[in-house]
Amino acid sequence: MPYVPCDWCGQNHYKGPKRAAKNRRHFCSVECRRAWEAKHTKPNVICEWCGKEFFKSPCMVGRDAHHHCSKKCLIAHTHSQRPEFVCETCGKTFTAPPSVPAHNACRFCSPECAGNAPQKIGMVCEHCRKTYFTTPARIKSSRFCSSKCKVQDQYACVSLLCKNCGQRYSVIERRVTTSLFCSRDCYRIYVATHPSPLLNRVSAICKQCGKRYEVIPSKLETTQFCSVECQSIWRHNNIRGPDNPCWKQITVTCKWCGKEYQVKPSIAASTGFCSRKCQGAWRSANIWGPNHPCWQGGSVEYYGPNWETQRQCALERDKVCQVCGTEDNLHVHHIIPFREFDGDWQTANELSNLIALCHKHHKPVEYGIIPCPAPAP
Repeated sequence: MPYVPCDWCGQNHYKGPKRAAKNRRHFCSVECRRAWEAKHTKPNVICEWCGKEFFKSPCMVGRDAHHHCSKKCLIAHTHSQRPEFVCETCGKTFTAPPSVPAHNACRFCSPECAGNAPQKIGMVCEHCRKTYFTTPARIKSSRFCSSKCKVQDQYACVSLLCKNCGQRYSVIERRVTTSLFCSRDCYRIYVATHPSPLLNRVSAICKQCGKRYEVIPSKLETTQFCSVECQSIWRHNNIRGPDNPCWKQITVTCKWCGKEYQVKPSIAASTGFCSRKCQGAWRSANIWGPNHPCWQGGSVEYYGPNWETQRQCALERDKVCQVCGTEDNLHVHHIIPFREFDGDWQTANELSNLIALCHKHHKPVEYGIIPCPAPAP
């Protein structure tokens, strides 16, 4: 067990192995440490309350914002910084902790003053003008003596004349423009004795089926059909093609058969045929051989007597497609086309001019859509 002697009183006390090996000084209690520091150390700080010089360890000096030589000085300094308030009952000045003003509780210096303070304050109701009493805390929010006065003030009534019986009745202000009758009975009597102008209908004839139907006079000039179905049938039969007010088409001639047909002006420049059949026939007759934009001189059926041997050597060298790396359906491609060698099959079929490509990438490389990779050494 690591027992070490106290540097002040000499009493043996237990201390952990790590702390016993780490600390230079050993004390059995806080009192011994403070007594030793008071004798062997010099004061380095001044108490903010009493002005006495005392020693404080360097780690505590940097951590604490205030320095006090004792707890008594700390309490006295804290009380001196409290805010002052005036009691509402006795007028005495008192202090309170800094946290209390945030809760709005610093009005009285003691419970006795709080009990002797007037609990009710007289106010005048804004609606009935009567005097009523309320607590001091509700002075700013209280306006009415009762809920009844509050509702009546919020829904102020206006006197109106009933359109049927002529008697006066009261309604709230927001219903002045819409209220005409004092009760539902007056409304029913007035409707029964004064028919609405909307009930006076006139007869008209449907433009599609010839059936008679009734409409209000204001719609007699605009309506022409008895139902939506009749309107749809009439529009389908009469407003179509050139008869449609939105019809805007021009006449063009087919390049193959010479037949005239109509198209929208927006596509007149891009179209040249009346049907796909005419377009296919024209392309078959005009876009083939040297006239085709992808023409490169035609195909070569014979690549020389050593073609099969050189082809197998190129496949054994590359083994996979040099674009995507697949091993399926491999072709051998001439980097410089065979037709450009003017029949010199020995130079054209050299391994440096051959490369393995798959069926998917052979055609794009042939037409220059994608660049041709370099052959393997």
